[in-house]
Amino acid sequence: MPSPLIHIGLHKTGTSWLQVYLFANPGSGFWNAAPDTVTKRKSRAKFGSYFFYRAPDGNVLREDGFDAAATRAALGVERVPEGQCLVVSNERLSGHPMSNGIDRSWICERLHQTLPQARVVMVVREQRAMILSSYMQYLKYGGPRSIEGFLAPENDARSPALDLGYWDYDRLALTYIRRFGRENLLVLPFEMLRQDPQGFVARICGFAGVAPPQQPLPGTHRENASQNYVTCTALRLLSPLIRSSRGNGFAPSLLGRRVGQAVHLGLQKYLGLLVPRALNERAKRRLFARVEATVGTAYQASNRRLEELTGLDLRRYGYALPEETAPRAQPPGGRDA
Repeated sequence: MPSPLIHIGLHKTGTSWLQVYLFANPGSGFWNAAPDTVTKRKSRAKFGSYFFYRAPDGNVLREDGFDAAATRAALGVERVPEGQCLVVSNERLSGHPMSNGIDRSWICERLHQTLPQARVVMVVREQRAMILSSYMQYLKYGGPRSIEGFLAPENDARSPALDLGYWDYDRLALTYIRRFGRENLLVLPFEMLRQDPQGFVARICGFAGVAPPQQPLPGTHRENASQNYVTCTALRLLSPLIRSSRGNGFAPSLLGRRVGQAVHLGLQKYLGLLVPRALNERAKRRLFARVEATVGTAYQASNRRLEELTGLDLRRYGYALPEETAPRAQPPGGRDA
């Protein structure tokens, strides 16, 4: 019986694609205990993952609020069909940018308490492209800050706030190595998924000890495509008035949460149809340049340490590394994953 597989994300690294086309694919060797009433593939793939970070009331799970035995039973650890691999997948398991990954270590410990023999998959992404994609998601959720304010929000130490260290991937990798062992952590670059989806999937399946799906998986469709750059940035200062969300601290909007969300997303989508593609690409390049100016050389040392921990060749994928001028990566082409 293959060891359980835990997929921790990160956010914006093709997690929805993996969940829909691999982990919940009936033709794959992966399994979880989602009941038949859960019909959406993405929801099936995420089944059971919420126990590791979410309390019944929807709040973040407290340090002393976790029950490993109950979680094992809910995951169906003793009911895995012969020859299949139990999978737990959710990008939230790697923490969340809005809370600066404050509960990462707790989640890792809970996962180890529940599935001590598991293998862990972690997918990373070149930080500048990752930050731009994460910022667009923040705007989609109603965030009002500029890109600089998103990366360095005001803080008074009363609640966790995002800082650039959130994307120091080596720190998260080392956390899992210490609990699960170096041989039980597979780190892959998101850029590999874009360039060679079949090879990417084969690496994960080989690591998990299951055969890859017999039918090739789609390699061009992108789940959770980002919104239009022009409309998202143009609407950001109005967002708190339109909708109430975590992105704007649940500001008391004029339209309420549900109506406001529908109106806000509708404006982003349909106004975006009026924006010429060239103008949208120009806005994208400008945002990317502002990310580069803010980040500078911040991730070079972390990326070098990640290479040492994993054996990855990150330079070939455009990651910034020391010993030479940081490569000026192009903004991610097409729509963000």
